[in-house]
Amino acid sequence: MASITENYLTDGETAAELRVTTRTLARWRAERCGPAWLRVGRRVLYRRESIERWLMNREQVPVREQAA
Repeated sequence: MASITENYLTDGETAAELRVTTRTLARWRAERCGPAWLRVGRRVLYRRESIERWLMNREQVPVREQAA
């Protein structure tokens, strides 16, 4: 049976995936500029889809491609 939280990553797992520190994630939460997250008790969890959406929204199109 699958776990109800299998689509969620912990703070440490998310930091490892994004190659940042957990401290950076904490700062992003405080500044409200990182991926969407939720708190379950004392644990911070990130939904995989939310992380992917956040990354996609941060994509930058090179200026030369915009003119085409």
